[in-house]
Amino acid sequence: MYTFNPPKQAVMVLPVLAAKNDDGIEQTRAALEWLDEGLTPEDRTHLEDRLRDAEDDLDFDVLGDVVEGLMEKIAGRPT
Repeated sequence: MYTFNPPKQAVMVLPVLAAKNDDGIEQTRAALEWLDEGLTPEDRTHLEDRLRDAEDDLDFDVLGDVVEGLMEKIAGRPT
C-alpha cells in the first residue's frame, strides 16, 4: 500500500500537450515525474527497487496503468 498525494496535474499534462515527438519519451517522463511528486521518498525508493528487481513483475506498463487510474480518480471521471 502506497500513500499518494496528487501534485498539480498541469505539471504532467502540459508537457504531454506540448510534445511534438512521436516516441512518447517526454510524455512518459512527465507522467513518471508527476507520480514521483505525489509519493513519499520511501515509496519512491520502494518502487524503484521493485523496478530494478529482475524477479519482480512490476514494470513501466503497470506504472502507466497506475498513473492513468490516479488521473481518472482525481478528475472524478473514470474512462
